[in-house]
Amino acid sequence: MNDLQLYTPKPEDGWFYVKMMSDPATMAYNAPWFPPDGCIPNPEAEWIDLQANWIGQEPKRFYAYLQRSSDGGFVGDVNYHYNPERDWWDMGVLIYAPKRGKGYGRQGLRLLIDRAFSDGVKRLHNDFEAERDAAFHIHKSFGFREVGRENGIVQLELTREEIMTEHPILVEEIGAAAIPQVAPLAAQFRVTLKAFKGIHASPDAEAGAAELKECKSML
Repeated sequence: MNDLQLYTPKPEDGWFYVKMMSDPATMAYNAPWFPPDGCIPNPEAEWIDLQANWIGQEPKRFYAYLQRSSDGGFVGDVNYHYNPERDWWDMGVLIYAPKRGKGYGRQGLRLLIDRAFSDGVKRLHNDFEAERDAAFHIHKSFGFREVGRENGIVQLELTREEIMTEHPILVEEIGAAAIPQVAPLAAQFRVTLKAFKGIHASPDAEAGAAELKECKSML
């Protein structure tokens, strides 16, 4: 079940950010940079900076909470930002520790990929400890390529073109189950319509097929 959506946090929603940044279980991955437990010093000030410099800065930067659509509860956050030295967009998905084990990490990554490429991002990059097998396999399942390993850190990349041409299509994203005539084209082109602003699967089969061809022409 896909129960998550992206939510642009308001200033008064900062309590959740502070809660996550102050939780040792959530921030354990960050310990090498912020010993001993990875928690961010003075998260209240970081929240103010995030509001000023990250919200509404797409495609240079993007930040959002992961919110359950069923009850409005927050479970984590996602972000990306442009790295001019590498000409890629570094990204991150963080799930609040008490909310882990429910498939939210996978849903969050899917939402971030769709949002990033919709915003015009061309090349996503992520890196993390090589022993994080679950994170590695989730990224690989969405088409990320391993581009290197160094000092125990694995480097992964995914481009907009790759997800259009190589990543297996998610049928529910284009409504192919409801439009059987479109399904063969969808399987052939292996596209994700959400990667393109202004293009949506039409309820009419002929129009839907034309839209898929339009997506293919944009490669």
